[in-house]
Amino acid sequence: MKLHPCAQMGCGANITPERHYCARHQSLEDAYRKRQAAGSAARWAAHSESSPEWAAMIHSPAWRKVRAEFLEEHPLCACGCMGKATTVDHLRPGDMEHALDPDYLQALTWRCHLRKSARDSHAARGVRT
Repeated sequence: MKLHPCAQMGCGANITPERHYCARHQSLEDAYRKRQAAGSAARWAAHSESSPEWAAMIHSPAWRKVRAEFLEEHPLCACGCMGKATTVDHLRPGDMEHALDPDYLQALTWRCHLRKSARDSHAARGVRT
């Protein structure tokens, strides 16, 4: 297993990849995890409130099945980076009529999905990229 240094400046202790801080800085690790959980919960709450129907669809058994089958059929990222696809992206987000239709989906890596989502968000707000 590849180790990396503790995130506390000047510490230098080697730790496993799933942690950010060493045992000596456990309080910082706990605070980090708490911030991550709070941020994630807040983002999900805001998303659920703005589009409850879409949020319910994303967590439905039908979506999980479509997603798993789509990733099995499309193992590589659709952007052309040749990375392993881990995310199924809706070409028309919010379009409930085609939400489970494979013709309106694409497989992407997490990084490519974030990039595409940021571009879409900026385009929706009229921001030039």
